[in-house]
Amino acid sequence: MKHLFQAISCAALLLAALVFADSTASAHTMPDSEWRLLCDAVGGDGAGVIEFGVGMPLQYAEDFLGSGFDEEEKTIEFFRLVYYKYPGITFCGEMQKSDKRPPGEAPIVFIECRSTDFRTPSGFRVGDAFEEVEAMYGKGEVSGSKHVYWFDEARSVSFTVDEAGLIEEIGVHQVIFG
Repeated sequence: MKHLFQAISCAALLLAALVFADSTASAHTMPDSEWRLLCDAVGGDGAGVIEFGVGMPLQYAEDFLGSGFDEEEKTIEFFRLVYYKYPGITFCGEMQKSDKRPPGEAPIVFIECRSTDFRTPSGFRVGDAFEEVEAMYGKGEVSGSKHVYWFDEARSVSFTVDEAGLIEEIGVHQVIFG
């Protein structure tokens, strides 16, 4: 009975330590809800907010942003990459090289935004001070001027910061596994 009590006490202490450590370690992690970009509906009349995220077909971007983009296709190993390049924002869709569907059906695998018209769900835009992101989510994984926040081994949001500490690009990415 003594060993059972000790085992239960140890298990309770271990559980408490894990809960405390987990809440401490995740105090500055970015939530999954940040893995997308938002834009006011065309006209900015408050009629709604458009959400752009990984997994949506490229056609979705065209449906809301129009056909004023440059389209580019590249083949890399087994993949067919399709880029819709709008002024200030690029969407990249990916399909298998053998997939013959039209480009607009390619699921988006990354978005790179340099436009102030788009924002993260927390409200961060190109031109904002990066220190606001850092105050909310920490520095992220730093590589040069880019701060990357990983949700798991394949999904991330990044902020590229200029010399003045302002956000110059926001990226939403899904790693392509081959």
